[in-house]
Amino acid sequence: MFIPALNNLALAFAGNREYDKAISVFKKMIGFQPDRPESYYNIACLYSRQNRVKEAIFWLKEAIKKGYNKWDLIKTDKDLENVRGSGFKVQG
Repeated sequence: MFIPALNNLALAFAGNREYDKAISVFKKMIGFQPDRPESYYNIACLYSRQNRVKEAIFWLKEAIKKGYNKWDLIKTDKDLENVRGSGFKVQG
């Protein structure tokens, strides 16, 4: 499977606010590349955009477990405002 094409498709869906479709594509990418932390992070952001904070926190934790370590982005990404507002503590 051509991962960059799937990534572009997911980003296009996200740009059109078709979040569930974007999440579905990112999850498909995880099936092909389960150790790619960016996909988990993107899912967290998309759930947060939908104010689905529990799901966003779950996927953010998964991204961190998989090695996502862009702490400055995690602490400032507008997509994660709901997560930070929930009391979830970002460590890093």
